[in-house]
Amino acid sequence: MRAPRLLLPTLCRRLAASRPAPPPPLPPSAPARRELHAAPHPAMALSRFAYTRGFEREDACLPDTWVVVRLDGRSFRKFAEDHGFVKPNDARGLRLMAHCAAHVVTELDDLILAYGQSDEFSFVFHRKTNWFKRRASKFMTQVASLFSSAFVFYWDKFFAPERLLYPPAFDGRVVLYPTERHLRDYLSWRQADCHINNLYNTVFWALVQNGGLTTTQAQERLKLTVAADKNEILFSEFGINYNKEPLQFRKGTTIIWEKQVVSGHQLKETEAASHGEADPGKGGVIEKECSGSRDLVDRSADEPTAEGSPEQRRERPLGSGDRVGEVEESVSAKRPSDGEPAASYGVDVEPNAASDSASRCATPETPTEGRRASRKAKGTDKRQEQQRKVVMLHEDIIGDSFWEKHPDILADFSIKNSKSLTLTKVTN
Repeated sequence: MRAPRLLLPTLCRRLAASRPAPPPPLPPSAPARRELHAAPHPAMALSRFAYTRGFEREDACLPDTWVVVRLDGRSFRKFAEDHGFVKPNDARGLRLMAHCAAHVVTELDDLILAYGQSDEFSFVFHRKTNWFKRRASKFMTQVASLFSSAFVFYWDKFFAPERLLYPPAFDGRVVLYPTERHLRDYLSWRQADCHINNLYNTVFWALVQNGGLTTTQAQERLKLTVAADKNEILFSEFGINYNKEPLQFRKGTTIIWEKQVVSGHQLKETEAASHGEADPGKGGVIEKECSGSRDLVDRSADEPTAEGSPEQRRERPLGSGDRVGEVEESVSAKRPSDGEPAASYGVDVEPNAASDSASRCATPETPTEGRRASRKAKGTDKRQEQQRKVVMLHEDIIGDSFWEKHPDILADFSIKNSKSLTLTKVTN
């Protein structure tokens, strides 16, 4: 009867030996991962805080869609009143907004178009872009930060001697459009909104400033009126032909890239001409076309001047009825490469040293050096064949004529990054 009792410890030892050995405990520097959180990133230091990365959510935009980032001024009506903006349109503010948008386009290569009016601007990224792995947060923050900083940076160039009382704020949103038709309809919607708002504001402030009405009375006067009624009020009571208002007010501003093919001989001629004065026949627009350069040009020189009563003309800022293509500055900037300082801006800066030295190439001393210089010059001329310019337009983008005239905007593209890129910006 005692034999089975003696076999029990032996049986327990055999069962314990047949079980798999437990895993060794993890070292203190690498604690066990919690089941509810993602594994720490391999590039991050393994610590007990690494699990917090699991709270980050992926926000990649859908592939093969047009990405639009639209910025709007936050509480911009109060900002305009505090800084004395002229109503209904302040040409200085519109030019500043357009200049900031052009700055964003020149900095972000994957942007193909920007359209803006009043206190808003829409930036269109190409549907094939893979910039920042198409993360929506990166798109919005990069555009908003560049635009806001440029607004503060260039304020004095358009509003001096008036000081900036406090920094402006812009909110943004990211919208995806699956087809070209959806994208074009969106841009047409924004330009139609520009026309509707500008027509109403032009009549409203004409009634207040020149008609002697209060804001409440002007609002009641325009209630239930259509576009034809507003045009009749402007022409019959104030002698203003709305169709002759500046195109920038009625159409907004469209900023696009324009391709250009320039040979080496033409390049040297334009570089030599850039040292002289601007051609008066071009409306004072200075174009410096250096190697890899991208110029910012305003194509609104043929814009009609505004016509209205003397009282209304006095309400507008100086030069608002003049040709918008007048040049106010020429800024040269060099895109920083890895390890280089940030881009610096200055007015009327001399051409960059690289292009200047290339135009004054010395005669080589030996045949070998001559062949090397010849091969280098041929390679330079080959790179100079492809150039792009940032162009400001005040045109109608509703319909097919604009897109037929600029078919490259929505075409597939290939971005070639350049670590040394000279930007010559000429603005209205």
